Amino acid sequence: MSQERYITVEQMEQATDSLLENGKKVGADSWQQRVKNQTPHCGVGEAGTCCRICSMGPCRITPKAPRGICGCDVHGIVGRNYLRFTAGGAATHSDHGREICHTLYRTREVVVEQAEHALVGIDGRLMHTPVGPFKITVEQEVINFLIPD
Repeated sequence: MSQERYITVEQMEQATDSLLENGKKVGADSWQQRVKNQTPHCGVGEAGTCCRICSMGPCRITPKAPRGICGCDVHGIVGRNYLRFTAGGAATHSDHGREICHTLYRTREVVVEQAEHALVGIDGRLMHTPVGPFKITVEQEVINFLIPD
């Protein structure tokens, strides 16, 4: 008989509220409080029509000024911003993947003597992981694929 225990969104929200209250008591701030402190937000920046790429800006694209100093219009600026944010995020996350590859290369085998609980995913659902002792072996073919000579 499996001892699965599911965590609801409401339970996670209660835990978050408790953490925020405790943080407030000790003087720690949170991203939620920093967002409130930054209001009112710039509507141009929220719309993605603010360009900070060159040293002549920032340019705020409005009906009165439909082009930036470089001549780029709203479509170009939104596209540039999206591409830069996407490239930055991809670069950040690819580094995580690189670290996983190197860890697999160095590890080759993982032996878990005892796992009392299945892992819980970020959405609060249980992941399908074995409970009890188990072994994970990384095949040489996988290592050669991940890190070729």
